[in-house]
Amino acid sequence: TSFLVAPIERIKVMMQAANSNDPDKDATTYSNEFNCIQVVLRKDGWTGLMGRGLGPTLVREIPSYGLYFFLYGVLSTLPMAESMGRLAPLVN
Repeated sequence: TSFLVAPIERIKVMMQAANSNDPDKDATTYSNEFNCIQVVLRKDGWTGLMGRGLGPTLVREIPSYGLYFFLYGVLSTLPMAESMGRLAPLVN
């Protein structure tokens, strides 16, 4: 999912930065998301759209998914999970 999220996150951050009320910045303003994508593709190409921002996204996603699956494995082996009866498929 990170490979899909990274370009969306980049466009979101670029549009947020362009729409901020900082008078000292010299940022490009975009008319909409598609205009922002066009500017990125023209300026940085496909690698700029797909690759830039992927590193920070992976730094965020890998530990969180690792922790999620670790805790899921630990919690699904607890006796509490077995005593839940019909709700056990939600845990196991």
